[in-house]
Amino acid sequence: MAEQDGGQTSDIGPKENIEALRSLALRLLEARFPGDPDTKSKTRLNVGALPATFPTEIPIPDWCRVIGSLESGLLGVKVVLNSDQPEDRVLDFYRERMTASGWEILEVPTHGGFAGSMANQVTFCRGSRGPALTVDARALPNEPTDVDLLLQTDPRFSPCSQRHGMMHSDVPIPTLSPPPHSQHMKSSRGGGGTSWHSDASLETDLGLAPLADHYALQLEQAGWSRTGTDHDGPLAWSTWSFRGEGEEQWCGALLILKLPDTMRRHTLMVRVELNENDDDGGSSWSSLTASG
Repeated sequence: MAEQDGGQTSDIGPKENIEALRSLALRLLEARFPGDPDTKSKTRLNVGALPATFPTEIPIPDWCRVIGSLESGLLGVKVVLNSDQPEDRVLDFYRERMTASGWEILEVPTHGGFAGSMANQVTFCRGSRGPALTVDARALPNEPTDVDLLLQTDPRFSPCSQRHGMMHSDVPIPTLSPPPHSQHMKSSRGGGGTSWHSDASLETDLGLAPLADHYALQLEQAGWSRTGTDHDGPLAWSTWSFRGEGEEQWCGALLILKLPDTMRRHTLMVRVELNENDDDGGSSWSSLTASG
């Protein structure tokens, strides 16, 4: 194991450079959370080191290098590591060690939009109100594997205290899987009530038309009916209608944008809204584009 000592440092640079980097990072955090009074008083950046109070029951493998850590009253404690091991080895290591220490794996529903981001991530719970440890491992071409550990001890922000709500998600968007040999990156979802969305980035060798067909087939298999479609330059879009679990009528839109000056990178967006004013089930495309 690497020594878990708040005084552990790396060969990043002279002390004055480290202090300048620390000051810059804290200023950027203040700018990101201007309304949070705890950002300055409860935030500490440890360059090349773990926090002095980091729990010893959370292991750091010998084959991981500590890049640094961030202690924040709002975000919890985030530890950044590099590893020469593949992401599967990293995640398997933590699954074995954390469950042996009495932590439980948080089962997160996979439905609700573009799938894939959870494949590189696992969250552990120590009781129903936390703390929670999330391990994220991502392999980069010709680079070390990025490993992030996020420890959340405040029940207000711990996913462990929200597990019951998460297990009964009512997001009216089906799981959308990437094409073969591709992966969704930076995927997210959000919304509530009458409006939901999911976004992701994708790198793929597929052309725009077959990529649109790939996702359209999954929507059709989920019971969605296409109401419109078009392909204009770097953008492919389609509109949809479907009925929810309570037979309520929804309208949806799928947009795929090929980013300029890139060979493989695309931005994916899906939006749905409850169709409260359209009795015949038509797609309220103008409403969706205005909200997107």
